Amino acid sequence: ELKLLPSVDLPRLQRYLTQLPGVRDLQEKSIYPPGLTLLQFHYPGDETELAHLLRLLMAEEFPVVEFRSRRENLEDIFLKIGHTQAS
Repeated sequence: ELKLLPSVDLPRLQRYLTQLPGVRDLQEKSIYPPGLTLLQFHYPGDETELAHLLRLLMAEEFPVVEFRSRRENLEDIFLKIGHTQAS
């Protein structure tokens, strides 16, 4: 998950990320005041690979404000496949 400054060239960043091995499900989730962009994607790398990914983004001068990984839990997986809880 990336939080980016409003100055980000979002199309360029999206093209860059989709060319990296393992990156998928790229989604611009929402825009935070004062215009920060939140970009979420799936990346299967471990902590070392995530650190490398952040270095790549910084080398390309993308204006990253926050970079964090989030592991999916069962609830996330069920929501993705459209599972609803019986009442």
